[in-house]
Amino acid sequence: MEHTSGIPLDLTGNNIWHGTNLSNGKMMLLHTFNLTTAWSKLIITTALQAELTTAGTDGVPFGNAAWYDRYLIASAQGTLYAGVPTAANAVPKLAGVIAYEAGLASGQPANNGSVMTWSKGKLIKRGFVAYKKAKAGAAGAIIHYADVNDATMVMFVENSTGDPVVAVPTSYTNGVPVLANCTYLGKIVLLEPENEQWVVELGF
Repeated sequence: MEHTSGIPLDLTGNNIWHGTNLSNGKMMLLHTFNLTTAWSKLIITTALQAELTTAGTDGVPFGNAAWYDRYLIASAQGTLYAGVPTAANAVPKLAGVIAYEAGLASGQPANNGSVMTWSKGKLIKRGFVAYKKAKAGAAGAIIHYADVNDATMVMFVENSTGDPVVAVPTSYTNGVPVLANCTYLGKIVLLEPENEQWVVELGF
């Protein structure tokens, strides 16, 4: 199921919301140009699971990317991978970004920065997404709003984990920014100092 959403100043929405450093992946309801879909199964890759175990947490973090395997699209419909699928014959395709959802976060108060693999959630395929933290390159250190330069940096996701990455591209291929071990996600279109976040227009 796919649908569009986003009406500014709707009565039930959180239109003024500071959030926390865990609140990556908030879909910006600026206008109707948002496209979301859902999934039936969410698989955590080995690299992301190792990262989660080290951090003492679980689930796929909001704002992380997910892929599907085009090789299995007929036999495993609705299956997403939190990290590039690496099985033999896999044909990875970036599917979108795990959206922040207050209901899911409040349902897991001890781990409110993630969606559990057994939960159903929302995947953002087109639109504007807010971030408060990211990695500085694949396997890089965590950076925050003060470290982001929208004049030179763009948004990627780390292939092995799906983690968000902000960095200066090392090169371009057919106009698309390139960074080692990462997939291009989109350009930074807005800095919000009052919320200490930046907004990305998805362009994968």
